[in-house]
Amino acid sequence: MAKILGLIDGSQYTASVLDNIAFAAKRLRAEVELIHAIGRRDIGSAPSDMSGSLDLGEREELLKELAAHDEQHARLARKRGRLVLSDAAAKLAADGVETVSHDLVLGDLLEEIERRETGCDLVVLGKRGDAANFAKLHLGSNLERVMRRTSVPVLIAARAFRPIERVLVAYDGGPSISKALDWLRVSPLLKGTRIEVAKATGKSSDAELDRVCKTLKAEGFDARAKLLTGDPDDAVVAECEREAIDLVIVGASGHSSLRRFLVGSTTSEIVRACRRPVLLFR
Repeated sequence: MAKILGLIDGSQYTASVLDNIAFAAKRLRAEVELIHAIGRRDIGSAPSDMSGSLDLGEREELLKELAAHDEQHARLARKRGRLVLSDAAAKLAADGVETVSHDLVLGDLLEEIERRETGCDLVVLGKRGDAANFAKLHLGSNLERVMRRTSVPVLIAARAFRPIERVLVAYDGGPSISKALDWLRVSPLLKGTRIEVAKATGKSSDAELDRVCKTLKAEGFDARAKLLTGDPDDAVVAECEREAIDLVIVGASGHSSLRRFLVGSTTSEIVRACRRPVLLFR
């Protein structure tokens, strides 16, 4: 049975993450495991070095107060996490997802993902976390790390979910996007969608792109090739708006004219600027 690992934090992106998980779980007939991670740095309040401003008695009293504060903070964080998970599991069940488990973990999120991703077919998380309203031009720190390290496909949810009917493949000829195309041809996730295979190039035609579309058509996809102009990231984002694209597929590393198509440059820029979910392959 296929498996989806969903990462939720109770932020404004959580509803969209769950909608994307429900869509994928029903298409893949997958079980879902939800994780809410509480980072150790989120529940600690170690004092700065105040040895020169406090006497021994004052310092001991402050440490006791901080310890009590941390204990209360940790207790509330765990309570909130359990509520986030139970509400999320109930929503997925209401949306028709048959098998849902959930786990509250204390520690590093990436370590948990790496420990659980064996046998996992897809990881789903939001573009940003709890600070979404205050960091609209930045990606979440956890997302950046997941993009660089996770070996399975990663579906990055946008703020709002929309039914996935039109898909853009940001083609660059590199190994990551080739892996994505191999996956696309055999996975039931996006069967029946319209596929646009787009490439940023100054050429008026591209035989390789035509071959890719021909292969997709042979697998039953309504596929077409599209040559874009300009920087790859700007061109892809603009094409998504122009053609009402619902999902973008990108690779984490590029090839030839897109050598800078590495996580941290073009890929991150597409994820950051595009108002659509992004399916990332390494």
